[in-house]
Amino acid sequence: MSFIAFAVIFGAGLLAAVVGYAIHARRPDSPEAARALLGGRVVVAARRRFAIAIPVFGAALILLVVFSSLTSIPSGHVAVITSPGGKIIGEITGNGYTMVAPWNHVETVSYKQQSFTYKLDAFSSETQDVYMDATIQYRLDPKQVVGLYSNVGPNWFSIVIERRLQQFPKDETVKYTSVEIAPNRERIRAAIKVRLNTELTRFGIQVDDYLIDNIDFPVAFKQAITAKQVATQDALKSQQLVQKAKFEAESAVQAAQGQAQSTLIQAAADAKKNRLIAESITPTLVEYTKAQALAKANTIYVPAQWTAFGGAPNTGR
Repeated sequence: MSFIAFAVIFGAGLLAAVVGYAIHARRPDSPEAARALLGGRVVVAARRRFAIAIPVFGAALILLVVFSSLTSIPSGHVAVITSPGGKIIGEITGNGYTMVAPWNHVETVSYKQQSFTYKLDAFSSETQDVYMDATIQYRLDPKQVVGLYSNVGPNWFSIVIERRLQQFPKDETVKYTSVEIAPNRERIRAAIKVRLNTELTRFGIQVDDYLIDNIDFPVAFKQAITAKQVATQDALKSQQLVQKAKFEAESAVQAAQGQAQSTLIQAAADAKKNRLIAESITPTLVEYTKAQALAKANTIYVPAQWTAFGGAPNTGR
């Protein structure tokens, strides 16, 4: 509602109320004068009803103007008041209803924490496409909302925040190769958040957090990475098999060497044992051993020189 419309409605309502009151308050000077007015009592009653309707209509117009001036401000919001010409003339901080001239425009701006999720196409150092899903969490300083609207305008988000959200991640991902981006995801995220806070603080915008929800690459690149990983795994597996075979061969050689060494040692020990045994054998020991064996077998040993029927052998003496 413009100022002129407001003035006309309010003035008409006020005039109607005054005129109605004046008509209602006026009475005929005498009963004869009242009867002389085109029908007497009927005319007087009609005039009184008309006199009541006029101030009611005027009061309704005034109430309409008053209610149109009421503005509700939600909690956590700032009301920016703009004149019909677009000039910012003030602000209201708080919650509840307040009176604002109906010809002025009121825009409520939240200074609570807000989130904005968006998609981004960036690049690696080899100009490989990098696709990102990210979220910024930010809030406005209620004391600087009017300054933000005055210096930037009502489309401040696209001018101040959105352009930086597109540029800053690209400046960070291009520092890394494609395979380095995912491992350095946290470093990239932190660098973007610091830079956003540095740039946006002067506009009264605080960045509470910056989140990288997802990082993706073109299908062909992912297939190449997968193929390389498979080849690397196969090479590692083959290398492991070679190492295993080499280890088994070395183990077999060492086992054979150990067995040969053990055999040599055992042979030397046996030879030494046999030599010692041979050196210890005498004719007397042999006869004694034979006698012990025959005794166990219940056999009598008769020397060959003895006769079959007894007696000592003939010695020729």
